[in-house]
Amino acid sequence: MEEFSGEVKHTPVYKSGSVYKGKKVLVVGCKNSGMELEVCLDLCNHNAKPSLLVRDFK
Repeated sequence: MEEFSGEVKHTPVYKSGSVYKGKKVLVVGCKNSGMELEVCLDLCNHNAKPSLLVRDFK
């Protein structure tokens, strides 16, 4: 995180994907709430370019 120059935001403060229009966004989730899918869908609906990284529980 020290080397990352972008914005880091937790889902409780996420409001809308509109501010990410046209931007690449990495959504990281732990797969237990499904919230990461909701965020990705919202980002897509606002013409952002999300990628999703989800933890594997194997």
